[in-house]
Amino acid sequence: MWCPTPLLNVVPNSSPKCGAQLLFKMWCPTLLQNVVPNSSPKCGAQLLSKMWCPTPLLNVVPNSSPKCGAQLLSKMWCPTPLQNVVPNSTPKCGAQLLHKMWCPTPLQNVVPNSSTKCGAQLLSKMWCPTPLQNVVPNSSPKCGAQLLSKMWCPTPLQNVVPNSSPKCGAQLLSNM
Repeated sequence: MWCPTPLLNVVPNSSPKCGAQLLFKMWCPTLLQNVVPNSSPKCGAQLLSKMWCPTPLLNVVPNSSPKCGAQLLSKMWCPTPLQNVVPNSTPKCGAQLLHKMWCPTPLQNVVPNSSTKCGAQLLSKMWCPTPLQNVVPNSSPKCGAQLLSKMWCPTPLQNVVPNSSPKCGAQLLSNM
């Protein structure tokens, strides 16, 4: 998912610097223990599944069902509960919809000063340092676009986008 060379790592057996191994660095309980408290040493898809569970992260998906993993991720990015996140999107969810979500063209609301139902406010709930302080260690209390900018910058998180340009925030997401 996070390989700078297109999205080869979505496919199994991708290059050793992307896909599962890079995702491992991001979501492993070692570096990000507070993201998934009391999680097992497992990483990648299994840990990501725990990450989106409503139990430890209720504020990510308020009033969500007890389902986690792909099903909950599907609910997060589906146009039904979050229509303004992906306006006029297809009923498809998961990877395809996630791909659309980070495109700057159909999702200009990811940019600051967006409408009150999209972009900054929704991202703010997800990436605030209060419930997820270890996502961006030593981060400021700022949320939304500013915190997202810090997350994807190559300086604090070089392993997320190896050899990336100094660009951050929306520009870096656009490149990804």
